[in-house]
Amino acid sequence: LMSVYAAYASLTRPWLTVDHKPALTIPRKAGKTPEKSRIFETAVEHFEADSWVQEANGKFRDGERLLFFDKHELFNDNRSIRVKPVALLWGNKSGDDDDPSNDKAPITATADSAQLDASTKFSLGEGQFGKITSGLLAGDVRITGPDQLRLEGRTFYIDDDAMKIWTGQPVQFQWQGHSGHAEGGAEIELVSSSDPEQAGLMSVSNVSRIRLLGRVKCNLFFASKDVGREAVTLTVNAANGFEYFVPTRQGTFSGFVDRELKVDNQVLVERPREDGSVDKLFCSQLVLGLQPKIRESVEGEKAEKKRENLELASITADGRRVVYHSEFDDIRATMSILRFQLFDQTLEMLGRPEAATGKPIYVDIRQGARHLVSPRVLVSFLERRGLRSIECSGPGRIEPVESEEPDQSIPAVTATWNKSLVLDRGEEDRIILTGTASVSYPEQDMGLDAETIEIILEDEDAKDAPLVEHGDRAREEEVVGQRSLVSMDSMHFRAREVIAHQDVLMTVTGLTGKAREKLVVKFANLEKGALSVQPVSVERGSESGDSTASDGSGKSSTKRAPLKGLTEFSSDTIEASLLMVPDGDPQLQDIWLKGGVSVVHTSEENPAAASFKANGNVLHAEGGFIGDREINLFGDPASVVRETARIEGKR
Repeated sequence: LMSVYAAYASLTRPWLTVDHKPALTIPRKAGKTPEKSRIFETAVEHFEADSWVQEANGKFRDGERLLFFDKHELFNDNRSIRVKPVALLWGNKSGDDDDPSNDKAPITATADSAQLDASTKFSLGEGQFGKITSGLLAGDVRITGPDQLRLEGRTFYIDDDAMKIWTGQPVQFQWQGHSGHAEGGAEIELVSSSDPEQAGLMSVSNVSRIRLLGRVKCNLFFASKDVGREAVTLTVNAANGFEYFVPTRQGTFSGFVDRELKVDNQVLVERPREDGSVDKLFCSQLVLGLQPKIRESVEGEKAEKKRENLELASITADGRRVVYHSEFDDIRATMSILRFQLFDQTLEMLGRPEAATGKPIYVDIRQGARHLVSPRVLVSFLERRGLRSIECSGPGRIEPVESEEPDQSIPAVTATWNKSLVLDRGEEDRIILTGTASVSYPEQDMGLDAETIEIILEDEDAKDAPLVEHGDRAREEEVVGQRSLVSMDSMHFRAREVIAHQDVLMTVTGLTGKAREKLVVKFANLEKGALSVQPVSVERGSESGDSTASDGSGKSSTKRAPLKGLTEFSSDTIEASLLMVPDGDPQLQDIWLKGGVSVVHTSEENPAAASFKANGNVLHAEGGFIGDREINLFGDPASVVRETARIEGKR
């Protein structure tokens, strides 16, 4: 884009200087080619598509700027000149000959004709053009420059009053690997210098703004320098133009904010993937922020050889509704604002109140069987290491998505919070919910409520991820490149340990536990054999009856059934292990209740004889609340009360 602006700015320079010297073709002397003739002969090589340039009747030179034309006409009392056809060339001497990355291609412009208007009379013989007040490049106009720059259009106007160059005709452009077109033309706003002796176009010192008008479609290509990472190709289709503001280095694609939201009147960004799927971003405004980058100097290189370039620093999508959809990752996210800071490696998604109704619009992310809703979601990344953290601010929830064919590998989980949810990927992956938090597993009839819930997750990503040798950067990039920016893969809630604080309420099939201060539950999978306690096969029988089950060794053994009914217990703190049984109810084992212990069991089959209440200071149930298993209750005194009896004692 900067090359495009430079082309427009340079386009005016041959007409902005009064010190022009005529450089008419001089007859060659035998055995020697004049220097000026050699310059013109070299310049012709850059106009291969315009054969007339080589035999042009008029050739003028002003330093590195050359002007070619066949015919000219003075009119308006010699204050206007018309040339036909016209070709211009500006040489590039600002580059570094030793830098192979420097493209020293000159800037060229050709048109069917050109008309220039001056405040004084033109004098071609004396090389005086005077003060240019307006101009016109007519017919087919083509501009080329460094880095494969090519701009094509028709009828470009120049005006010193408006300090602007513009065209109302469609334009096409190409630069490096990028290309596109604007259906409504282009406008270039110029900057005036502070020299009081100069005025109008004579005072032009820079370009302040460029606008591509009407519908703008750009094809952007970003090649990756790292082996193993695919190049990124983007198509941006903006219904209401593009604007680049030079002082802030900010480019903006726009849709119509005052119309009904439709794909064809907003901004649509599409990214094709290697598998044939397409990622899409839909918004009313897309802002690209650029910033200068100083090329790293090679050891021993002179400081003046460094080049300043511009690189993409930020992406912001805004609108009444911003939608991101990835077929590849099965993600659909809606929000009001999306911001991505490339150097900070942060992605922020925001909702906001709807202007018409005041109703809040939340960030809504759906991926596979998961659904997340929150007013604000902030995602942080580590370079070459993928996801660092996810923070959801304000009241939100995660819930399963109803599906005709649910994914059995993903446990159905519902979580709600009033203040925040934070996923932190440090030495241990953990999720922290604050503000009247709640997590429930409906399929396992299990839930947890507390002011703060901390879930330490199983490290399943490390188990399933491809092995990467230390220092293999290319392989690291490939693995990271497979992850999506807004993926909720880490929100699987496969807990290894849960720690809850303040007013804790836990429910597990037939059990309800309350911890006034703290609860700690360690999860274990029966298939992993993580607990030494033998699992109990749940068979509905009498409260103290036995049941037969296999202990995994091929032998049958007698197991005790859980107390049939509802058991409620409370204490200051609770510590326990939760055994996840395949195709069965989870079982709470190795239970420690400490401080103000209270247990109330209500029997279903024999309320009078089997129901009881117990109180004490400490309770330990190694096998959980299972019939005929040992439960130790300590107190000062401890007591167990049934309808027909009361027992008290230290233990």
